[in-house]
Amino acid sequence: MKNRPNIIAPKWAMGWRGHQRPDLPVQMIIRFYKEQFLKMVRVSFPNLKLSTQSISLRLPLSLLEAIRIEANKRDVPYQSLIKVWLAERLRQC
Repeated sequence: MKNRPNIIAPKWAMGWRGHQRPDLPVQMIIRFYKEQFLKMVRVSFPNLKLSTQSISLRLPLSLLEAIRIEANKRDVPYQSLIKVWLAERLRQC
């Protein structure tokens, strides 16, 4: 028996015990999801205000590289690390 990929099927594709019916063709499931995808509509929020503001900050290249290395060690984006460090420093004041 071939290994089949794990596919999450819609409710109508489930059998009476809630398991995926093996006789249901995969193409039928794919077609269902494709139809659902085509029904999606793009929404916009024109009055949504961003909670952050973009700034420009000039740093010495050596400092920026040190921050990037530290962020890489922690597996976080360097800009997020800068924000955390700034917030921590402000709490100390």
